[in-house]
Amino acid sequence: MPKRVTLKDIAEKMAVSQNTVSVALRGEAGVSDQLRDQILAVARELGYAPKHVSARPSVLICSTVENFSDTYFFSDMHRLLREKIKVRGGKAVSLNLDSSYSRMDINQIIRQNNTCAVVLLGDSSEQIVSYFAETGLPVLCCSFFCPTILTDVVIEDNFSGIYQLVKHLYEHNYRQLGFIGNPD
Repeated sequence: MPKRVTLKDIAEKMAVSQNTVSVALRGEAGVSDQLRDQILAVARELGYAPKHVSARPSVLICSTVENFSDTYFFSDMHRLLREKIKVRGGKAVSLNLDSSYSRMDINQIIRQNNTCAVVLLGDSSEQIVSYFAETGLPVLCCSFFCPTILTDVVIEDNFSGIYQLVKHLYEHNYRQLGFIGNPD
């Protein structure tokens, strides 16, 4: 049986400390993006597998901090997704996305969480969507889509929803209707 690759093995090959390797592999601040990418590349080349890979497959729910904390649509969507995944015996992992994630970071997060599917809530950059799509996992984009990347998509239909609401109110003799919000 081959020897398990350790942080020490990666550190020696990179001529950096084990702590630097650990920080880079965990995706924490403290190492440059260039060094992190190099460490991740060497880790992959050597066949490094973290000890704490989740045994149970998970669904990775990704969004921005703003969407997770929004009090209207995305926070409810996030909560409902987590509940439904749990009820079905699955594991939901939430990830605050930002543009600093590299392809290697995404691949590491997917491996560590034994991810079987990805849900992207709200807008994500085309680059981030492509990183997830390239993994071969099912990817669901909620409330946005990237026309150049093939993923499953769920888009809310605000126009039809408003039409049905106004039609219902009109049919029930409500005539003094108002609108509060952004007309754009």
